[in-house]
Amino acid sequence: MENALALRRNRWGVPMTLLDRFFDDDYLSGAYSRSTYDYEEDGTAVIKVETPGVDKKDLNVKLEDDTLRIKAGDSKTLCYTLSSKVNFKGIVAEYKDGLLTVRVPPKEPNVVDVPVK
Repeated sequence: MENALALRRNRWGVPMTLLDRFFDDDYLSGAYSRSTYDYEEDGTAVIKVETPGVDKKDLNVKLEDDTLRIKAGDSKTLCYTLSSKVNFKGIVAEYKDGLLTVRVPPKEPNVVDVPVK
């Protein structure tokens, strides 16, 4: 399966490379105060955001078209562009002990046998 997560986007919605993230003014100024991790586990994309001291009601996880937006408290919004090969309705978010975990499962393959006449 292709990677379910595309590049994280900057505040203007433009995909960022790892180098862009490192030299981004917000990153250098400390505006990205949340530690984030994104990886794939058994085909499911996993995003973890450390959110110590943030109340569950101040967490906002939203899917807009193909963009997953995560906001924790007063921090900047993290944006991920999702592949078309994910199950958008199967996305789940869990908050426990200051750690927000979002799981983005893959879409089941759509295989149809076509009869030959």
